[in-house]
Amino acid sequence: SEEIEKTEELRAIMLAVSKLTARQNTCFSLRFLGEKSFKEIADSLGISEGAVKSHINRAKTNIREHLKTNGLP
Repeated sequence: SEEIEKTEELRAIMLAVSKLTARQNTCFSLRFLGEKSFKEIADSLGISEGAVKSHINRAKTNIREHLKTNGLP
């Protein structure tokens, strides 16, 4: 059913996020789960906004690759 598919997709995304580096995971989680701005994340981690953006972009690429490898769109 559609609900089972959504559950499986969510599980796959959560697994992909868990495989990120610690810094990628933190930046990604703060941005998309914590709804923090790039500046807020940078300030809280003591890194530049550019570094935050780089970590998030790498995280998204890694998540996409993981999902593609596991047969999800």
